[in-house]
Formats: sequence, structure tokens, C-alpha cells
Amino acid sequence: MRVAVSSRRPKASRLGGAGLAVVGAGLAAGQLVLVVPRYGPAWGEAVRLSPGISLLVTPAALFSASAAVLRTYLAVLSGCGLSLALWLWRGIHPLRPLAVAGGLIAWSWITLAYRPQSLPDLWCALGAVAAVGGFLRVARDPSDAEAVIGLAGGAALTAVMRPSEALWLGLPLFAALLAAPRWRNRAVPAALAAGLLLGGVQWLAGARPDSHALAWRYPGVSLWWLALPLMAGAAALVGRRARTLAPYLLPALIAMAMATPYFVLFDESG
Repeated sequence: MRVAVSSRRPKASRLGGAGLAVVGAGLAAGQLVLVVPRYGPAWGEAVRLSPGISLLVTPAALFSASAAVLRTYLAVLSGCGLSLALWLWRGIHPLRPLAVAGGLIAWSWITLAYRPQSLPDLWCALGAVAAVGGFLRVARDPSDAEAVIGLAGGAALTAVMRPSEALWLGLPLFAALLAAPRWRNRAVPAALAAGLLLGGVQWLAGARPDSHALAWRYPGVSLWWLALPLMAGAAALVGRRARTLAPYLLPALIAMAMATPYFVLFDESG
């Protein structure tokens, strides 16, 4: 299996960056119109408040205790986060597929439902997107400082939001280093380990990660997760045609790995 990462970069880097910013801004605007006015306080926000989420919402909480202010703040922040996460994929994929991927992430029903809430789910996903993009870039070029920061920052964000998901993010990435000798440079494992440790420090004070996984009693959710193997297969086919599997197959494998707890560890009863 060929695992080399394509070195082709978009011809118009500035235009590409502006396009991703527009995607994030448009999605935040749609969230503000479609979702924020209809959401009040949610039960899950009280019982699943993680150290990372507490840090994330502090600026809005200092300004106002209003739920509407918090929803607006999180909608705008998540739009910015999506743009930054996709920015790290420049040079791996061109702008158009990145914009489409951003749309699929942000306009899926689960993102629309959770995005303006103070829950860790979306932020774990954005951290993973940033970390995998940074991983592929650092594996290709260890001197890429932006990608090193993105890899460490994405891993740290995932870990501080939910350490259990950071574990399922980190293990496949470390395994990928063992499977692909050409990726073995010092920058990749150092940035990944530093990010995971930095984010995990918040949980060492005694916070207990929440239990989570797929609720099979909800057919819509079940079908959504069962679509993952199909998407992974489609990614492999696209990568084979492009003659470089890594940028297509690795993200799909990471997504399936991070979905594993949702399949086997779910418990909403307690």
C-alpha cells in the first residue's frame, strides 16, 4: 500500500484560506438563524460539563449568564474552529473538497443539534480534524511549524474535552507511524504526545470521563454510524484512483476508531 502524502498545494493559497473562512462564517450564520433562537438550556450540558468546556465557555459566562449569549458565542466560535481545522488540510486536498467536507460536518443533523450547546462532542471532532491534518503535513515536512502546532493543538483540544476520545485518536496515529517508516521523524510523535499530555493534565485532578457510545435504540443514530464503513470504503477507492491512500484512508480509519466507544460502551441509564 502506498502511503505517501501528495505534495501538491493549492495554486491560490490566499484565495483558498478566504474560501474556508467564508465556509465557517456562513455556517455560523446559519446556526444563529436556524438553531440558536430555538434552544434553551439542555440537561446534558449540566451533567457532561468537562474541564475543557468550562474553559471554553468562560469568556461568554463572564460577559453574561444568558443562554442566548452562550449559544451565539459557541456558534461563532465553532465556525471559526471549523475553518481553522480545515486550514490545516491545505496542501493535502484542494479547496473544493475541503469546503464540501466542511459543509458535511457542519450541516449534518448531529452537528446542528449539538453545535451551539456547551457539550464536548463537536470540539472533539474539530480537534481530531485538526490533528489528522497536522499529522499528515508534519509526516511529510517536519519543519512545517504551522502543522506541528496544529497537530499538538488538535490532540490537546480533543484530550481536554474528552480523554477517552483522545485515546482513540492517538492510538491509530501512533500505529500509523509504525506502519509507515517514511513518517517516522521526531516531530510527529513529539507533537502528538505533547498535545495529548497537555490536554490530559486537566483530568488528573480527579475528573471522571463520561461514558458514551451509540444508542442502538435510536434508529436514525444507528444508521448514521453504520454508514462509516461505507464512507471508509469510498475513501479507499478515491485514494486508489489518486494513487495516494494516506490522505483518504487515514481520516476514515481515525473516524471509525473514534466511533468504537459509541458502538460498545454506551450507557445513558446512569
